[in-house]
Amino acid sequence: MRWHDVDVTDLDALEGILRDHHVDLLFTDQTDLPVPIIWELNRKLRLPGMQRGDITPFFRKDVCRSLCARLGLPVPAHRVVNRTEVDEVEFPWERFVVKPVDSQGSRGVVFLSQGAPSLAEDLQAAIDFSKAGKAIAEEFIEGTEYPVEGVICGGRYQTLAIGDRTDFQEAPGIPNQAIYREFAPQDGLHAELDRVIRMFSEATGVQRGITHAEVLVDAHGKCFIVEIALRSGASFIGSHLVPWVAGLDVHGTLLAFAQGRDELVWQVPHVSYRTGSFHYFYLSSDSAVDPDFEWPAVPVAVANVFLPPRPNSIGPPRWKNNRYGPFILLHEHGVIDPALLFDGFVDPQQRVKFVWH
Repeated sequence: MRWHDVDVTDLDALEGILRDHHVDLLFTDQTDLPVPIIWELNRKLRLPGMQRGDITPFFRKDVCRSLCARLGLPVPAHRVVNRTEVDEVEFPWERFVVKPVDSQGSRGVVFLSQGAPSLAEDLQAAIDFSKAGKAIAEEFIEGTEYPVEGVICGGRYQTLAIGDRTDFQEAPGIPNQAIYREFAPQDGLHAELDRVIRMFSEATGVQRGITHAEVLVDAHGKCFIVEIALRSGASFIGSHLVPWVAGLDVHGTLLAFAQGRDELVWQVPHVSYRTGSFHYFYLSSDSAVDPDFEWPAVPVAVANVFLPPRPNSIGPPRWKNNRYGPFILLHEHGVIDPALLFDGFVDPQQRVKFVWH
């Protein structure tokens, strides 16, 4: 194993490393930034993981919205803004969200209201996070956001797991927790989420890849596509939650895809009706820059999870966007009320088996 200190988007540097070390397989997971680089390197070096189709809609929010419009799939009302429009643009919505068209980890995302005095500043900040030099402003829609995990194999999309997500009251848009269940096609909501993501994914012509989608459902049950990414979810969704609840070996499947094989690798045995979840604590201060920051007290039930002695970005749990975690719970039988866990105890009468990672 070798470590190379290069920018993950530096195409020339990565190509040199691959050629020098005669690398045969190349793939990525967890973050949007390297997705187009990996695709281009596979193409240039004629590696077996090269994919057909257009991957741009999976990592560019503006291109995603354009494809949805062509397919008749609903997205929030929006407008794309470049640097020259920052000081003069106006939006007709009472509440809206500003975000870079191509970034990761909610960086540069801001929730605003009509007449916000910092609009131009926030737009510029979002653009600064964007390699394309653009931001997108979207109407804020009240509803519930569902993370949906899936896979494309041989050009066909398949939904694997769907999460029930809740956000922090103090910070809308930043997830507090998500409880994942296996995809149930007989469930009307699950079926609709599957339909819109399937239409989008198969229209791109991409042949293979793990997907992570975020779909907003309003009070009337209408689905709005927020994002569909060509990667598995972070917060240990792809590494722990999807394998646990759906049975797919995500990394084994990624390896098969990198070898040019349209093959899904399943774990044996698969157990139905499992659920898994991630949980975060909200931090009111920025542990990365505050020298007086102290880690919050951790409930007894999760105290055995690795806690770094000082703020850093290596290993879970960690600080990210004013949140601390994730703590991963894998439930053998149904869902436990997280309030019981985070009060520091588990009711033994619930007869829930926990597996800690």
